[in-house]
Amino acid sequence: MGSGGSLLWGRGDGDRREINGRSGVRRDRYGVIKFPKSLCEPCNNKRSKPFDNAYEVYSHYASRYWLRIMPGIDFQQVFGTEWEASTLNLARYYGKHFGCRMVRTGIPVPDSLREFLDGAEDMPDAQMAMITTDAIH
Repeated sequence: MGSGGSLLWGRGDGDRREINGRSGVRRDRYGVIKFPKSLCEPCNNKRSKPFDNAYEVYSHYASRYWLRIMPGIDFQQVFGTEWEASTLNLARYYGKHFGCRMVRTGIPVPDSLREFLDGAEDMPDAQMAMITTDAIH
């Protein structure tokens, strides 16, 4: 979100809320942007910083290209020579998000997800895929 920008949050039922500026995100009075605290501060900040950085690079790329019409994503084009490590960190960003959602809903976080976030290169009991659909623009 840039300065002066707004973030729209909504559900499929047409209920939408506009959250203005960075201070609105920090306050998050509707409780829809940020998860309740489910990670310790060092894990959420320092340990997972490479995940957040990979997502920032990816989201910047995704905002410049219409991914829906592309046959796939060349992660080497997105991340450069460090594409393999960065792609794993992007997956870990989403894994962190899934884990926080699990905590929010009271579902135990599997050990395999914790191990993946700690550096394992695979989760034998899970798969991730990036997809686009006509329903999301």
